[in-house]
Amino acid sequence: MNTKPFPLLRWTLYCLAGWIIGIGLLIAISGLFDLLHISGKSGQGAIGLGMGMGVGIMQWLIIRKYVNNGLTWVWCLLGGLGIPFLVYDYLSTWIPYSADVMVAVSALVGAVITSLLQYYFVLKPVSSRAKLWIPYSTVGWVSYNLLFGVSMALDVIHMRNVVGIILAFTLVLGGGPLMGYITGAGLKKVFSSPGQDAAAVS
Repeated sequence: MNTKPFPLLRWTLYCLAGWIIGIGLLIAISGLFDLLHISGKSGQGAIGLGMGMGVGIMQWLIIRKYVNNGLTWVWCLLGGLGIPFLVYDYLSTWIPYSADVMVAVSALVGAVITSLLQYYFVLKPVSSRAKLWIPYSTVGWVSYNLLFGVSMALDVIHMRNVVGIILAFTLVLGGGPLMGYITGAGLKKVFSSPGQDAAAVS
């Protein structure tokens, strides 16, 4: 039984690290898809796979101490985030909406699927308050859309100065700690609530 409080700050920092790793992975996976000529028209299929793998592995380093099947957590992220983006990538020819809209929609669908999978297969068996994870996780993963909206409103991509570079860098990486803090707050409630019944694995 892990009786220590859930490490919110460490979780947030690990999510930032996973976010950075995920960006690298999605670039690598996208390049591999192009090399093998299996990428869809939109080229967005690698987003969910890269971010799911990068963030999932870093989150696993912490969540495995609180649940019995930590690796399932990673698979839930990989499948939950990956499938919506892959579906959009290969059906984008027939979808009459812009890529920006569909990436946001794919992120929302992926967030909901991931949250439900992690709730049912990982958290539900070890915590009576596992349902709290669903809204926290969903909001955490789609929160990046808010930063993306800010970047679009500021037209950061067309800023050709130091301020623009700093803003772009901050907004791209900001999704990691923002998602990490929100999801970590949810897990803190799941595992630190009165009557906690989580069976931790050291």
